[in-house]
Amino acid sequence: MRLAKQLDGWSRAAISRRLSEAVVGGQDLTSAVVNVFEELQTAPGHVIPIGKLEEVSRKEVSIQGRVETLWDPSHPSIAQVGLIADDSGQTRVTIWKSSDAPWIEEASRCEFTRLPGTGTKAVFHWP
Repeated sequence: MRLAKQLDGWSRAAISRRLSEAVVGGQDLTSAVVNVFEELQTAPGHVIPIGKLEEVSRKEVSIQGRVETLWDPSHPSIAQVGLIADDSGQTRVTIWKSSDAPWIEEASRCEFTRLPGTGTKAVFHWP
């Protein structure tokens, strides 16, 4: 099943169950595949593509990508600010001093988690 390869963290059984529910609910197979893919891709608790951020209505999200550029913060309470990008798009990331997040560098690959009411709260690095 190709969807299972594209949807990290979802089992083939979970994807199949969602697809069957959509088809039983009246969707044609093509629409069900597209809708289930989009639903699971942006589900809570999963890293979402940066290009899908505007489609997500919840406040807590996690994204992964490469730090494209950093610039000087405009406020003393900001530790770092810059752009992070993945294959689907790019977005601005603000890391607040109060978050005690690790320092990031341009060209590093990171995961960012934004928590409700706090802005960027956690930064994770990987090689």
